[in-house]
Amino acid sequence: MNCSDIVAGRFQVIRLIGEGGLSRVWQAWDKRTERSCVLKVARDDLGAECSAARESLENEVCIMRGLTHPLLPRLLGAGEMTEVAFIAMEYMGGEPLSSVLEREGRLDGRVLLGIGIQLCDALEYLHAQEPPIVHGDVKPGNVLRASDGHVRLIDFGTARRVTGMEACSEQQGAGGQRLGTRGYAAPECSLPGAAVDTRADIYGLGATLYRLAVGERFDGSDEALQKMQVLRPRSLGAAMRRCLQVDPGARFQNCRELRRALERCRRSCLWDSCRRDSHRNPA
Repeated sequence: MNCSDIVAGRFQVIRLIGEGGLSRVWQAWDKRTERSCVLKVARDDLGAECSAARESLENEVCIMRGLTHPLLPRLLGAGEMTEVAFIAMEYMGGEPLSSVLEREGRLDGRVLLGIGIQLCDALEYLHAQEPPIVHGDVKPGNVLRASDGHVRLIDFGTARRVTGMEACSEQQGAGGQRLGTRGYAAPECSLPGAAVDTRADIYGLGATLYRLAVGERFDGSDEALQKMQVLRPRSLGAAMRRCLQVDPGARFQNCRELRRALERCRRSCLWDSCRRDSHRNPA
């Protein structure tokens, strides 16, 4: 695919914006709606693994079809061009949090809490589907932040549907991709035969918040746990520790619980800020 190519008589390719193991991502112009969009195209240079790339895209289409949430990309279409599969999605804009972290190191507590609360809303929506959808790869690189502070959760390449909280013992997503990314994936994602359910996303969100707050990936070490203890407000570190429990039963059991905890943390931040201001400017 090249810039200026027209795909399916509708999408005009503009520029390459990303590349992964199984696909390439292009920004394009939707001539039908006259809006920017994203084309995710299965790589055709993988030899025997080309079928895995196609399977991954087919899974992504099945997962995204019918999803309508402001923090998630909307599926526009799917098809093939010269025997190469592609999907078209709404262009969300914004900058990956991974890039923000490279530039800023870590984020202010109130900022990361706002991000966490928004991601809880997106994940709660996914987990409320029938059957529930596990995103499976929550991490800074899959979260876009717009200039107005709103975030978007992207990339459903390893997402899966599970029957309630029932065990789903496959640790690989469509196309044979390993579920999750090291440093963000829940421990059960790498244990053969272990149950994987929506609580794996809660771990991933906790690991993402840790990365935003501390500036490095969570590795489960005593040192990492100690770094959470000094975060302010203290309730933030406590919420992260609960998200990052090895035992899924010891984590927050759903995103509604987690969102409420993060909202309490945000109120604590605002209260602490007001107290500091009153001390600096006594009546």
